[in-house]
Amino acid sequence: MLVIARNQTRLLLSNPGAIVLFLIVPLLTMVIMRSTQKSALLASGYHDVNGAEQAVPGFTVMFAFFWLLFIGRTFFAEHGWGTWERLQAMASTPEVLLGKLLPGFAIITGQMVVLFAIGDLALGLNSKGPLLALVLVAPVLAVCVLTLMLAIVSFCQTLSATDAVSNLLMLVFAALGGALTLQTLLPQWAQSISPAIPSYWAMKASTDVILKGEGVGAVIVPDAALLAFSAAFTLLAVARFRPTDRKSIA
Repeated sequence: MLVIARNQTRLLLSNPGAIVLFLIVPLLTMVIMRSTQKSALLASGYHDVNGAEQAVPGFTVMFAFFWLLFIGRTFFAEHGWGTWERLQAMASTPEVLLGKLLPGFAIITGQMVVLFAIGDLALGLNSKGPLLALVLVAPVLAVCVLTLMLAIVSFCQTLSATDAVSNLLMLVFAALGGALTLQTLLPQWAQSISPAIPSYWAMKASTDVILKGEGVGAVIVPDAALLAFSAAFTLLAVARFRPTDRKSIA
């Protein structure tokens, strides 16, 4: 499993575009959108804000789901290279999956912590509650992203289908989950279905801590909801995943 995990880490980090996409682009987006988010926060009755209070958690959550695409592609790459069968010969299916997923867990969690730290130090994020409370959300959201990715890979037989589904979900989660703007500013119909989206719960935890000044207790329910989503995604993956399925990179 450790050999598989090391190889997966190399696959995920060998592309310099990953660093640009998951660190530099979110930070630039936060800087660009901060003034717009400030106006929205002030209009919603929040004071002593500069916009980072919504921009930092919003784009951190949004870009966490971008890993659906990158990690999902590594499964198809193994099939394209003809190495998937070798992995199956090296270890059991659960060990192969853990080896493929654990590096993603560490990277996604680390990405979120780094973006929050830079947002706090460089963008002047003015949190009314303890930011450390949100550290409890990062690993749970990472698990949610990875289990969803595994469910997508389980159901999709081609790389193009995986890319299409992943891109669609990323956009829907960002738009309806409150990552792009305060959830309370969304249309009523969108607000009514937002709780059915994982990103809503990550953003709820952020809003409660950063804007409302709540503490660790504010992340318990969101974390429980994210774990429930993770369990559902895992059940879907288990029901459909077949290690002998052939995947196409077309």
